[in-house]
Amino acid sequence: MSAKNYNRVRAGKIAKQSEIPSETEVAKDYDLGEVNLINKNHTKADAGSYSIKCSKSSSTQVHLPTLPSLIQAIPEIQSVEHILQKFLGSKGSTRQSGRLNNKQLPSKEVALVCEVLDSVTYEITDLCIGDVEGVIWRDTKKNKDYIQTKQELLNRVSSARWVALPGAYHLRLPNSNKSLLTIQRKGSGTNYPQFRLYRNLLNDPI
Repeated sequence: MSAKNYNRVRAGKIAKQSEIPSETEVAKDYDLGEVNLINKNHTKADAGSYSIKCSKSSSTQVHLPTLPSLIQAIPEIQSVEHILQKFLGSKGSTRQSGRLNNKQLPSKEVALVCEVLDSVTYEITDLCIGDVEGVIWRDTKKNKDYIQTKQELLNRVSSARWVALPGAYHLRLPNSNKSLLTIQRKGSGTNYPQFRLYRNLLNDPI
């Protein structure tokens, strides 16, 4: 699929004045047909066989399951459920209490979580991308599009490994400090694991 040539004037207030949602622009630019909105602020949608992300930041939330539903989707994670429960905390946990970060958890437990995540990187990535042919990421700050098929993204993570930082697990390529995906704790009051997809997954960070 090749991009059409187009001129866009979108940034900050201009975007609001245009009254044309970002994902609608993308779908129109690539002849993807009808748009199925995923969130009400017009930054994520499915159109045709592609998932559309529109963001000026480097990452976007792509999945927010409960821990039980995550284990149901990827059963291997059950072996470290007890560790993730301490990391995620319980409902009502805040950033300051009710949960342990990876510096506070025993290093052997943190290493075990990374080991299990490494064994299911393909499944995690597949879950985060969804049942689509590919992903289009529009960087609304730089006015640039990144396009990759789902298979290209799955191939890219084949050599990546999970690294534990205090507040999240980061999927990174060898010899790179740029993240492709992260699993982190959602903000105060919830114990859901939050999956974030980074633009680096679509743009080689090395």
